[in-house]
Amino acid sequence: MNNLALIYYSLLKHSEAQPLFEQALAIKKKALGAEHLEVAHILTYLATLYHLQRKYSEAAALYEQALAIRKKTLGAEHPDVATSLNSLALMYQAEKKYGEAETLFKQALAIKKKALGAEHPYVVSILYSLAELYKAQRKYSEAAAFYEQALAIRKKNPIYLKNTSTAGSLSDLAGVYVKLGKFSEAEPLYKQAVEIMTKVLGDEDTSVAMLLEKYADLLKNCSLAKNGPKYEW
Repeated sequence: MNNLALIYYSLLKHSEAQPLFEQALAIKKKALGAEHLEVAHILTYLATLYHLQRKYSEAAALYEQALAIRKKTLGAEHPDVATSLNSLALMYQAEKKYGEAETLFKQALAIKKKALGAEHPYVVSILYSLAELYKAQRKYSEAAAFYEQALAIRKKNPIYLKNTSTAGSLSDLAGVYVKLGKFSEAEPLYKQAVEIMTKVLGDEDTSVAMLLEKYADLLKNCSLAKNGPKYEW
């Protein structure tokens, strides 16, 4: 039931997935007990489904149950506990509860760094989430700092230099630099992002077109700022 629900979930068939997750959860609880780790897994899947449906109170309750089980069973510093914290933080971010989200992201980050190392991909993911959180609040200096940390780690891995996610990170950091008025720092980042995205996807992909538009806007409006009316970003 759980596996079939996951397939429906991946196909965005949420109405078909939900009852299967719920039935699987009931069976697992009865057979294994309400605090078994497999119960926590299904609670997380179902919470994520509710999250996507914007049923935030239902999602929060299930995320918190999964978090409690994992803390009790695995210990407060286990990476799976950090995963639960991160999931709950993403939900709070969606609700614009930025203070609660920030606290949980930072707890998750500390656990992941300690357990997996400061340069693990899961660490990069949380750094990126924190950058997005600060950007949503227009705290651009803080956002830039976390984007820079994430990008510095990604650049150490040759695979990332050929990855569209790296191009996205470069573009996001460039956009924050623009907000901070750091146009000269933004320009090479957009250029590199375009080069990576073009190499991976080809020069006719819509993602490449979107990046080119951002890059062109930067060049155009920097020129206007020098030679004409001030541009309002």
